[in-house]
Amino acid sequence: MHDDSRQGSEVPPLPKFSIGRTLASDDLTKHLEVKEILTMLYRHERGEWGEVADVIEDANERALGTLQGMVQSEFVAHGVRVIIRSSLSDGTSTVSLDSRA
Repeated sequence: MHDDSRQGSEVPPLPKFSIGRTLASDDLTKHLEVKEILTMLYRHERGEWGEVADVIEDANERALGTLQGMVQSEFVAHGVRVIIRSSLSDGTSTVSLDSRA
């Protein structure tokens, strides 16, 4: 018997880098559910940069090309902006609320 249930389903994109050790600010869970934060991290490590300026997106792509430097994503949920920064050099990431908000 042939199973066609997987036809047409998309394969999720693979991570472009490892987010490594991840530190999050204490105030994140006051505004977002853990599932929402994990979804942002998932998107970040797959190269979805969210609402960053073009200059940051370009810098992210250059950093990925060498696996050196920093990449940054910005996502908005429930009226708060979340910034994720990952150091490709030392394998650490931080997740925090935008202090400019």
